[in-house]
Amino acid sequence: MFRAWLEANAPGTLLSLNPPASESEIERLGTVGYLPPPDLPALLRCHNGAPPVTRGGALSAYLPGGYSLKSVDQILIDRTVMLEDIEYERRRGTLVDNYGLTCHSDWLPLASDSAGGQLFLDNRTGPLLGSVLAYDDGRLQYQPKWPSLRSMLGEMNSSVRGRGTAGGLMPRVRPGELTIEWYDPRFS
Repeated sequence: MFRAWLEANAPGTLLSLNPPASESEIERLGTVGYLPPPDLPALLRCHNGAPPVTRGGALSAYLPGGYSLKSVDQILIDRTVMLEDIEYERRRGTLVDNYGLTCHSDWLPLASDSAGGQLFLDNRTGPLLGSVLAYDDGRLQYQPKWPSLRSMLGEMNSSVRGRGTAGGLMPRVRPGELTIEWYDPRFS
């Protein structure tokens, strides 16, 4: 549904996205040690992420908050970097303060924005299993933004059809570029 909306309203965004991931690429997600929620492979089968968002944004930043979906390769690379950072902090003895707040070995990087923000899928056992985490500037830690990737995508689908917001944001199309952007209706 969202793809059809992009085709009709924001073709510039759709053209900026990577082609679909192959089954062999998606199978590589199994190397993380747990199965990602089924909505992630389904999303990657539509398009294998998008080019990274740079300063000034990107046509491909179609997720609420100006996030761009990572490709399978980028998910795996960013997860490896996160695990290396966790191990470094563990060796230094500084991991205790932020483990589970700003990083966790059971988080899977999902998307990034131009300011260094990221969305993660939480794979920890417990009530947050499967949730999408986003950085909360006020708390200086990652907090659940959506209970699942499916709920995030559902809010996006509803919002582009004029029914509610997606994470408190509304979509609009940039004139000329025909790309989607998300804005806070309280400040428009």
